[in-house]
Amino acid sequence: MGADQMGDPRGLIMLSPKVSATPVKDNQNLLAIGGFGVAYHCVDVDACTAADVVVYLTVGTVNPVVAKAALESMIKVTHHMRIKDRQLRDAQ
Repeated sequence: MGADQMGDPRGLIMLSPKVSATPVKDNQNLLAIGGFGVAYHCVDVDACTAADVVVYLTVGTVNPVVAKAALESMIKVTHHMRIKDRQLRDAQ
């Protein structure tokens, strides 16, 4: 992720893009970068340490209980999707 994509945030939550040293050292407001699961491969930890930016992981986000809850939420959202879609379209 380049500086042009990152903007000027105070914190980032990363899923996959690699954060290199340049946007970390160029951003004076950045305080922390967080990741899901094992995200150290996405962040230049040495650059963050040099810029006094905290890097943290959200432990437990990739365990079976969280996966089950995510799947249940997706199923709930799609419950009667065709009926709800038709109701919305007919209301217009």
